[in-house]
Amino acid sequence: MMIVIFSLLFTAIAADDQGWIQVEAGAAVNFNLLTSPLEIKSSSGAGSNQEMGVMFSSGNVADRNGAILTLSLTASPSYMLIPCHGKLMQFDVEMPSADTYIWRISLQDSTEGARQLFLHCNDIEMVHFVIDDVCQLPTILNGDVAQIQFTENEAAEFYRAYNLPEPTKEVKPEVAPPATEPSKSEDVMNGQESVGEGAKNVGDEVEEKVKDESTENENKSERTILSWTAFLFCSLLGITLSGVNI
Repeated sequence: MMIVIFSLLFTAIAADDQGWIQVEAGAAVNFNLLTSPLEIKSSSGAGSNQEMGVMFSSGNVADRNGAILTLSLTASPSYMLIPCHGKLMQFDVEMPSADTYIWRISLQDSTEGARQLFLHCNDIEMVHFVIDDVCQLPTILNGDVAQIQFTENEAAEFYRAYNLPEPTKEVKPEVAPPATEPSKSEDVMNGQESVGEGAKNVGDEVEEKVKDESTENENKSERTILSWTAFLFCSLLGITLSGVNI
């Protein structure tokens, strides 16, 4: 029963710390700074007179090109990159005031291929510079940083890898396809069909009229023939009767 309670408690604590790991000074930690920026959590602000320092290396003991970034949290906070800077450098902007400070150290390559170091505090860019512009000696920061080590943990309390936000995908609204209109050829064909049907109707009417007129003419001819036949018959009958009387 106690084991179950301990497991649940440990899980709750792990979920609550959001991936933060307690800093242990002098302990080497495998960490790829180029692919995962380093975040450091601290409760020390400007005027606390505390320091934090992080050493970057390739993980090879024989490699002497390591670099150390030191932050000095005096009334006028400053930084120094060893062996590049010969003195403490002032930040470009004023350090924010808060209860908790999240420092973020990241390396980025510009489009021209120049390696740059960025330092943020609570998402505010404090300073950034091109490594080759400030470093006269070879430094691991221009290569593959594989390990980190905290040299001073007065101000550094926890650390973690910063997850780069995924690029947002543009959602394009769906556009209904345009209504299809009948083509000109279809219009012409439909028009021809209409004209054809109209012509056919007119032709039928003309044909029926002609038939009617022809029938009427035939009737007239028949009446005329009957009239002449009756006339001739009466004439012959008159002549015949006249001959009889004579």
